[in-house]
Amino acid sequence: MKRLWTFLLGASALIQTAQGVVTISGDINNTAPLGPPVQPFFANVGTVNGSSGIYLGERWVVTAAHVAAGVPTSAIFGGTPYAIESGSVHRINNPVGSGLSTLTDIVVFRLGADPALPALAITSIPPTVGADV
Repeated sequence: MKRLWTFLLGASALIQTAQGVVTISGDINNTAPLGPPVQPFFANVGTVNGSSGIYLGERWVVTAAHVAAGVPTSAIFGGTPYAIESGSVHRINNPVGSGLSTLTDIVVFRLGADPALPALAITSIPPTVGADV
């Protein structure tokens, strides 16, 4: 679960500048933990090139650039493969003057069809660096 939240922190760069770290354990965890609180967002975790990707809504998916390995051909959600919309793959850049490398390890792309999953609520306010999320 910490890996998913860390990845979503990085995805918040889509709306406002935020720094995030993606950790890779080699395992795909798309099974919600047992018991309260309910974790409905786990339905939005799918597979891209054998690793994880997260469905954001409006047919958009976010994953690590090293997972996408250029241009993925499909993403799997709920056991169903979805083609990637041609020309929709975008690698996210760090802000100019941030002292960071130009490119992040974050890629977004659009599915060719709607997987009928709920859109995730993503805050427009970046967290404080070092804050728990």
